[in-house]
Amino acid sequence: MSGAAVYILTTEGPVAIQRISEEDPSINSVICLDGLAQILPISSAYDAFVRRPVGVIERMTGHGSYRLDVASRIDEGRSWQLAAYVAHAARLQAGGGDIDVYTTGEVDSDLDVRPVERVDLKVDALARYLSEQEAQPRKAVVLLPEGTEPVPDQVGGVPVIRVRNAADALAASGIAAPKPMPEASAPPTGTKPRRHISPLAVLLGSIVIAAALFWIGSDFARWSALTEQGRILELEQDMTRSEDDVLGDWRAEMYRKWLTTKRPEEDPVSIEGALYLAADREACAVPPAVERVPMTPIYEGSGAVCKIEVRAVGDMSRYVMIGRLAYWPGGLGSAERPARVMRGSKEPSGRTWALDFDQLPVPGAALRLIVITGPVDINGSQPWYQDLLSTPTEAAVYEAARARLERLGFRVSAIDWHRE
Repeated sequence: MSGAAVYILTTEGPVAIQRISEEDPSINSVICLDGLAQILPISSAYDAFVRRPVGVIERMTGHGSYRLDVASRIDEGRSWQLAAYVAHAARLQAGGGDIDVYTTGEVDSDLDVRPVERVDLKVDALARYLSEQEAQPRKAVVLLPEGTEPVPDQVGGVPVIRVRNAADALAASGIAAPKPMPEASAPPTGTKPRRHISPLAVLLGSIVIAAALFWIGSDFARWSALTEQGRILELEQDMTRSEDDVLGDWRAEMYRKWLTTKRPEEDPVSIEGALYLAADREACAVPPAVERVPMTPIYEGSGAVCKIEVRAVGDMSRYVMIGRLAYWPGGLGSAERPARVMRGSKEPSGRTWALDFDQLPVPGAALRLIVITGPVDINGSQPWYQDLLSTPTEAAVYEAARARLERLGFRVSAIDWHRE
């Protein structure tokens, strides 16, 4: 293959951007899985990343709608943005140079590259991937945001370069920075004779427009954009600021009521799990000696718990599912932070959390799984997890966090497991 090949770094390994194709500007941009008719949940965020006035891709290319195909599912966050930007720039040059680009990072409206989470895990996954590949004659580079926590200067022989902005990323990839496209100008005035509009029609039209602006308002438009982009914490903060005056408080409450109409029905997911048990720690390393049994809320046996697997299944054609599994070796909320927190792997019908224990559960050890379902993916900071993962479900702190999300159009499900 010739041209630049761009990969999105994830904790599961690099995901190839397979193809970018232009679509009719009247439709939204989408990210699809492996050439299939399967639109991924981050498509709304990708559309916002593409389209003016918020997006940066249309500013670069002059076109406002694309289909981007990736080799594996990517369902959360914005760390795919730098790879998408590099891939679009390479496409303008019919592929750029012969180079493999592995990257992660968020791109803001000024084309600065912002740091993202869990880069160390993404780098480890890339190292495993590269070690499994045959020797590649092509050049390669790993691009990480400047300010990323210490990582090696190279991964599997591939140099690591820290970048401050999109221009740095393109230069490191050997791709010339494209010139920004000019802003679209207003169409020229036609030569058709003006139609006479009666004063009554003007008055009625003004009344209709004024009513629409009153009912919809700039707040509603801004909140709708934040909702579509999954920027739920920013949405909540913006609505809270609007509550300082009476009219703003009314508009915020009206928008919250609209959000509740998008909220899934009660218990939109089913959750089941399994334990992998062995006689002792040494037997955990011997597959034939490990027994898989259904998970119950409490394990009272005497054997070693080698691994736990939990699966949440829901209607993924209607809702987006995210969640976290937290492992507390000393009991729920016994430390400042859990020993492990996992996002869970994606699948067409839901998510699966599979935890191989380095620190085997002893009496008192606990697991808490939180599953959040809603109409859009949640991008950016998610502070509610701290309270949802560390407090009993009957506690006021947990209930406040759950109610907070439900007011924003989401449902929260939880399961607990512990060893007696």
